[in-house]
Amino acid sequence: MGSGVQWPYNSTGRARRLVLLALGVVKVVTAEQLRQLVLPGTADLQTVRNACKDLRHAGLMESVGRTSSPGRTAGRCGRICGT
Repeated sequence: MGSGVQWPYNSTGRARRLVLLALGVVKVVTAEQLRQLVLPGTADLQTVRNACKDLRHAGLMESVGRTSSPGRTAGRCGRICGT
């Protein structure tokens, strides 16, 4: 946090970097898809969600809505800002 940015959701720098890297390629993705892509060994989806929330708080990504499919709960989609 030497840059002066506060991370209110306490995500790790590694998780934030991986999420930004993935969003630079796929542009729009669900949290579950991000977890499978960049943090496949992480059982807890909240790790990815916290990274997304921190990036959104810093103005680096935004939530663009929700998705749902039959038999599944809705999930947030994210995209990198400026794209």
